[in-house]
Amino acid sequence: MSELKIENEFKFVLKLEFAESALSGWDRIEIEQFYHDGNGNDDNRFRYRRENDIFSKQKKEIDSETGYFLESDPEKVLPEEFEQKRREAETSLKKIRYRKYFDDEELVVDFFRDSNGTTYFVMAELEIPEDRQSPNTEIPDFIEESIIHEPKKGDIRFTSKSLSDPNHAKALYLELDQN
Repeated sequence: MSELKIENEFKFVLKLEFAESALSGWDRIEIEQFYHDGNGNDDNRFRYRRENDIFSKQKKEIDSETGYFLESDPEKVLPEEFEQKRREAETSLKKIRYRKYFDDEELVVDFFRDSNGTTYFVMAELEIPEDRQSPNTEIPDFIEESIIHEPKKGDIRFTSKSLSDPNHAKALYLELDQN
């Protein structure tokens, strides 16, 4: 497994009505992912992911001193390992991701889906190189107009793992609507 790096991203909660059709021309990726906690052993906590037909695992953790999210490079796994670990997982999620690159920065919009395929949460993320403090990329106007909240770095309420619970995600929308 590779060395852990800081996951340097900015998150933006979008209106639930944000239309996928606005992202025409972007890469579209079907993602299924879940987390395996390694039976409480920090050395064995991984996110397993299927992106289209590519299976991988990635070490994920939070630095207790800085609060930064850390991650390894993804490592390919066999579909059989993915299926075995999925059966052991407490939660899983499905989302449709739209992705566009701007030089060395990546902008994605994720549509979290429930078991019926209905979108229950929409979030954009702008990932930038680890050594950079601020992005060079401007958020496109059509996305900017739909931003309802910008979570602070380290806010675990907005991790994919937390958002894998549709009830948690719906409660966040209600909370954000109240503020």
